[in-house]
Amino acid sequence: MMGGGLINTWKKWEIQVLVLLSFTLQLILLAFARIRRRKGSAPLRVLLWLAYLMADSTAIYTLGHLSLRASSGEKQVVALWAPLLLLHLGGPDTITAYAFEDNQLWLRHLLNLAVQAMGAAYVLYQSVATQTHQRALVTASMLMFVTGLVKYGERTWALKRANIDSIRGGLDLQDDRDRRQPYDGRAGTAELELDSEEVLLGAHYVFNACKSFFTDDLITSGAEREAISRGIQFNGGSSRGHGGPGGYSRVDVVVTYVLLAGAFVLEIASLVRVLGSSWACAFLHARRWDRIHGAVRCLRLLVRAARSRRWLDSVGQYNLLDFCTRDRTEIRSWVAKKVGLEKWWDKLHYSGTVSISDSFRDLLLEEIPRRQLGDMRDARGRWTLQQITYPPGSSGRLYDEISWSVNETDFDQSILIWHVAIDVYLCCRRKPGLAAAAAAEDRLAKAVKELSDYMFFLFVVQPHMLPGPVRSTRYDNNCDGLVALWQRLSADHDSMDPTLTPRENLARLLYREYRDKDDDDPDPDSDGRRASPAAADFSVQMTMEEEDNNPHGLAYIDAAGLTGLLLSERSGIPDVLEMIAGVWVEMLCYAARHCTEVSHAKQLSSGGELVTAMGMLVEYTARYDLHPHGRLGSEDDSSMENGEPSGAPAEVSVVDIDSISEGTGGEICEEYI
Repeated sequence: MMGGGLINTWKKWEIQVLVLLSFTLQLILLAFARIRRRKGSAPLRVLLWLAYLMADSTAIYTLGHLSLRASSGEKQVVALWAPLLLLHLGGPDTITAYAFEDNQLWLRHLLNLAVQAMGAAYVLYQSVATQTHQRALVTASMLMFVTGLVKYGERTWALKRANIDSIRGGLDLQDDRDRRQPYDGRAGTAELELDSEEVLLGAHYVFNACKSFFTDDLITSGAEREAISRGIQFNGGSSRGHGGPGGYSRVDVVVTYVLLAGAFVLEIASLVRVLGSSWACAFLHARRWDRIHGAVRCLRLLVRAARSRRWLDSVGQYNLLDFCTRDRTEIRSWVAKKVGLEKWWDKLHYSGTVSISDSFRDLLLEEIPRRQLGDMRDARGRWTLQQITYPPGSSGRLYDEISWSVNETDFDQSILIWHVAIDVYLCCRRKPGLAAAAAAEDRLAKAVKELSDYMFFLFVVQPHMLPGPVRSTRYDNNCDGLVALWQRLSADHDSMDPTLTPRENLARLLYREYRDKDDDDPDPDSDGRRASPAAADFSVQMTMEEEDNNPHGLAYIDAAGLTGLLLSERSGIPDVLEMIAGVWVEMLCYAARHCTEVSHAKQLSSGGELVTAMGMLVEYTARYDLHPHGRLGSEDDSSMENGEPSGAPAEVSVVDIDSISEGTGGEICEEYI
């Protein structure tokens, strides 16, 4: 009896529940769509994903049942519900697609558009056939049908246009002529900090430069908002005129009012977003409509519209030596291994995120403008090594002895080598005696360490964001070798320093194991800060006899030899850490340039990555010719080794990089999805 009662209740209220569910899903999509531009919390992302998947299915299912399950008395009101469901299928303007891959399903949406339009038209036909005397209601339903058809058609067209091929011919060159120069902020004002609205305005001035890194403009239209506004007003009057106990079902009237008011609110919210958006501010500013622009900008400042616009404020981190010194008896890792999820668990549990520090951002701002465009895109560390300035009396052979690590090695292997090398170097380096110099070097070391761990995070967790091939077997082989080395050497407790972390102990053990092999001094590194020249001899021998010393091509062995040379007195350069920083920045720029556009675009729907922002920054500096000619370690930038002219270093200002990290990535995310 109870089961039969539930079934009967469901049959009675099925249509009403489904249309309200469809409307609720639209509210969720509108409210949470923008979390895709950031690395939002997992529950919210799951909620948004489920709402996106269920929205179309619910609307289609409900529309299919309207003509089958609605009683004859309901058809008068149901005629309004069918066009509203078409409007729901069009979706909010803030989330045309959840992910980049959804754009490839535009043909499926086109088919759905045709089928659902015929379904809605059939419902309207039934209404017209049975309600010839309700001319006002029929007219309102027809207006809503046209509006829903336009809305769903616009979404389908946007999905079709959102592809990489549109990049080559769709940029609005005429509009770009008004934004040929980078935005200078409030030029002429000294020491004036730019607010968030200025940063976002700057983002729009570099938008076309950065969008050329990704995709074409999508077509957007606001025509349906005016139509729906008029339709809702007309429909609302019709419903009020015939409502009451003697007319429609009171529940159906309430549901209709909820749907109409909800549709009105959704479209007005979208319209307000457009009129008060940074897009509108940029449009008004570019056309010198200063009064209107000032009014909109003041309103945005009043409601703090830019407070949640920062696109990128953290980066992933993954450290190989930390992973290889982990507690292998931990119960969760053991369970994951037993159920075959060990690699998934390792990526999830041993990776993390850190906020982008000022030292990290300053490193990028200082290094990128020093290079020519080709050096930023393709050098991979070669330019930095070529620009080393040797002091008098040094051999000047450092480039010849370590260039193999960037020239003759695959990119994924280079990342492995330099990632281990920076850990070993930072553990074994000698710090400057002066407090100020030590503080400056520690600040640079922190930035380089974050960049190294970020690049290795991409290697392990996001390999599709690196130019291929990225071979997982190289990672596995190095992990196995380092774990075996750690277990063997850490058994000797006398060789462990209790004041150091396991990662630092492994770095020193790794360095000693391969550096001391040909060293007669039993403890040449007693202070843990410097190496003897024998280390350089060994590292040079490794580069010349790699097949004998490292037959399996293990990166950590090459890294130990490389570090031995960098730490030795024979390296002949005082600013080794600065050189390492330059190598890593060039590797990041190389990865940004040579990663596929599709990979960059896909990642935007998951919050984006620093490597994508760097790619846009490189395009920006190239477009506005902000790359000067410089030399590493030289105070005089007046000449180039190849005889090319050079000038004073151009600057990438704070507004430039903030425009990219705070505004432009999010805008491109909206263009795609």
